[in-house]
Amino acid sequence: MIIARVGQAEHIDTQRAVENAINRCRHQLHGHTPQAGIVFAGINFDHRMMLDQINSHFPGLELIGCTTSGEFSSSYGFSDDSISLMVFYSDQIEFKAGIGRCLSENPDGSVKSAVKQAKMGLTQQASMCLALPDGYNRSFDPIMKRLNQELGQNCPVFGGAAGTLWHEKDAIFQFYKDEILQDSIPILLFGGPLEYTFSIANSWKPVGKRASVTAAEDRTVKKIENMTAIEFYQHYLGDHTEPAREFVLAVYEKDSERFYLRAPIIYNPDGSITFSESIPEGSTVQLTEAIREIIIDDTKASVKKLSAETTKFHPAFWLAFS
Repeated sequence: MIIARVGQAEHIDTQRAVENAINRCRHQLHGHTPQAGIVFAGINFDHRMMLDQINSHFPGLELIGCTTSGEFSSSYGFSDDSISLMVFYSDQIEFKAGIGRCLSENPDGSVKSAVKQAKMGLTQQASMCLALPDGYNRSFDPIMKRLNQELGQNCPVFGGAAGTLWHEKDAIFQFYKDEILQDSIPILLFGGPLEYTFSIANSWKPVGKRASVTAAEDRTVKKIENMTAIEFYQHYLGDHTEPAREFVLAVYEKDSERFYLRAPIIYNPDGSITFSESIPEGSTVQLTEAIREIIIDDTKASVKKLSAETTKFHPAFWLAFS
């Protein structure tokens, strides 16, 4: 058995917001003491007070979390300035948190440290990992590769990058138990017989012609066809000086119609663009646009697919990272 409960609250006062979120969780627990939790929060709260309150009400909680650019839950709905808390209890599944520090300086060492710390607390085989790394200004590729190496093929990784509001670029925090951190990777390992299923929805619709990336290095794309990366964007969208973050690039897998997404983060003076993740030189790319109806339809299709796959077991909780 596994029990998951969620509470989300908005308030201009941190004390009131976190107490409301905690109380909504407590009222649903029916006397069970949670063993682990995940907290997402807007950037403008007093995070010290928030963590103190959560740990005071739930001592010894295996807690991870981060700031985001928006939170949503079945408990409340969507908000770009709320505290959302999810807590877990189980008589079969184990939960253990780990933390890796100085992620940008030593991603391999940071990931290895987080996994080692979390694994030391498990008596059962790790069956799933949730990771919430600081991801604003670094590549995820080495982080994901190292996580997969350390955890093995029988322990999948899910999660998302810590975030913040667009005008608060440097204020991105991660939470681990009672600590407020930056440049780190908090993880939560589930140990034991956990059943799960998942789906990935891209939602963005490719538009315009496909083009080849002719010069790129890691996350920085210098040229697309015979234009600089910025000229490529301006060719389709007109003159603009700020990164067109809502028009992400579809990057197609070789000899396939499948694609993954990369968002433009920084327009550089030399005409290049730094994206949210690496784009290999020689890749085929295409601009995309977000259309409300397509996103909703894609979400419905993903939920329908997941619902069909959960006929053999009843899921205790759902997590969504957008």
